[in-house]
Amino acid sequence: MALGGRPLVGLLLYVFTFYFYAPGSWWGNDLPDLRWSLLSALVTLVAIYVRENKSRNNDPLLSVYPQKPDFFSLTENKLFLSFVIWVWIQTLWASSPAYHSEYAFMATKFLLLLFLMHKALVDEKSVIAFVVVNLLGCGYFGWISFSEHQGGRFESVPTPGLNDGNLLGLHMMPILLLGSFLLLCDFSKRKFLLAFPIVLTLFAILQTQSRGAMVGLIIGALLAFLFRPHKLRAQIYLYILLASVAAIRLVPPDLIDRLSQAAGPEELRDESADSRIVIVKAQYEMFKQAPIQGYGHRGTLILSPYYIDDTYLTGKSDSRYRGSHNLLMSLLVDFGLIGASFYLGIIFVFIKRLFSIRRSILQLANGNLSILYMAGSSALVALMVSSMFSNSLRLEIDILLIGLLSATYCLIRANHQFLDSANHSGGEQNNHLELRSQDG
Repeated sequence: MALGGRPLVGLLLYVFTFYFYAPGSWWGNDLPDLRWSLLSALVTLVAIYVRENKSRNNDPLLSVYPQKPDFFSLTENKLFLSFVIWVWIQTLWASSPAYHSEYAFMATKFLLLLFLMHKALVDEKSVIAFVVVNLLGCGYFGWISFSEHQGGRFESVPTPGLNDGNLLGLHMMPILLLGSFLLLCDFSKRKFLLAFPIVLTLFAILQTQSRGAMVGLIIGALLAFLFRPHKLRAQIYLYILLASVAAIRLVPPDLIDRLSQAAGPEELRDESADSRIVIVKAQYEMFKQAPIQGYGHRGTLILSPYYIDDTYLTGKSDSRYRGSHNLLMSLLVDFGLIGASFYLGIIFVFIKRLFSIRRSILQLANGNLSILYMAGSSALVALMVSSMFSNSLRLEIDILLIGLLSATYCLIRANHQFLDSANHSGGEQNNHLELRSQDG
């Protein structure tokens, strides 16, 4: 289906291989040892080429899609390209060439993922499908937690890069926000079936016992509450009540203990919360030594023995280090002010757009697209807040949100341009009729 000219199918395959990672699952033992994500990306690229070729041949089936701007004409993509170029330049002086080169390739892969999303998410239906597939994937994580997790923190899923409770919570939390707002959209009578993966995702997040994810979830929900459309306020109040009841029923006692320890007085604060403060102070000292150019990826880890007391380091006696738990400080230490400005500039672009279309969101001028942009922006802010407690630099969730918000905003802008064009044409027609009446 994808090779026939449907890039969305290829993109959804990419998402599928992320959540249902074959090499890490028992059912993948008999499958070939392939680079499943890379294969899905290549299939999507071919699908884009086939569709573009059909478009050049004036295929009538493609005329229903709004015209999207070029990929690098969008501010967010220019900024991310600049970030990738800067990361490659840093290989000249990176503290750890091996770590930094690995991340440079990863950042380049993220740029390709943004391109694939830009080309595949071409209408409202594709945007909703992308959110639904991610929600089903997180619901699968929730099912693993419900059926296989025996106790303690939930931090074991087959997907690589999510082998930590905090990082797992950081990935699922924005998807939970996005998926929950799908219940407010008007796209299918069966949309309420999504309540099952939503509840499973919430259950899994609570089982990770990630305090950062919980703080981000609350902040994101509050931001979305400020932008709630007038027509949907009664539904939103009802869903808030149901979500509160579900959270109270599902919250594990261990999470309550962890939250009380982090918020309590200094003498009762647990070691995890205390070490994060120590690491941030050390990162500030690292940043002051190279504020412009940075140290390259994993700079905090490499420099930690020189800035952090051995009490807070981890590992064997001959190689004790401590990594970063704060995205902002990681950006400043690893990439300096230049690289951090490129990355944070992307976040600023989407927040600025959120406030610029606030009136249309409140009035639901763009229907489902308004809801999705509000939800996506809230999810991105929630992720940034949670990332102040755990470093999400190597996760894909921020790229997924950036690509989704970019595609959604392009569609909103295309709708406005279409309406403006229609109004302009209608005005010219009315003027023409008025002149004919005067002539008569």
